[in-house]
Amino acid sequence: PGLVEHRRDVEVPEEGDLDLGDIVLERGHTIRGRVVDRDDLEALAGATLLGAGVTTQSDAQGRFALEGQPERAVFVARHPSRVPALVTARPNVETLVTLARGVTVSGRVTQANARSVVAIGETVEVAKVAEDRTFRFEALSRGAWRFSASFFDQAPHIVFGPLERQSLFVK
Repeated sequence: PGLVEHRRDVEVPEEGDLDLGDIVLERGHTIRGRVVDRDDLEALAGATLLGAGVTTQSDAQGRFALEGQPERAVFVARHPSRVPALVTARPNVETLVTLARGVTVSGRVTQANARSVVAIGETVEVAKVAEDRTFRFEALSRGAWRFSASFFDQAPHIVFGPLERQSLFVK
């Protein structure tokens, strides 16, 4: 914890061994900031921030600190009722993260054996189908989405599996 990942791209020779030498891990930086609602700039407590190897949550004033981050940090900010955001930040500068209110989309799948519904838009989201065949997505962004019912439990299988598709524009 607190160290930045070190990467080194090398070409492994056809013959002989390869010595990478010393790999030195450097201390990471702390990214500090505040998470607020995009519309009214009110603090958002309980937002989850996922950085390089570190996850933290915002406090009651929306403040957070992500430790062990690279000089140019990229992290995801999520809140249960807001649209997730990809954020780029630098240390020693207060980062203001604004999250937009999301739209709830729910429905019912008519096929008894459907296990999940995938929403493909700006992001890819997966909702499990409940025993009563209902599904619910929280905090989707506004715009065009494609919803697909699937017989698989996991999203990676969806791309290649049999799908029943219905496109919907979220307003």
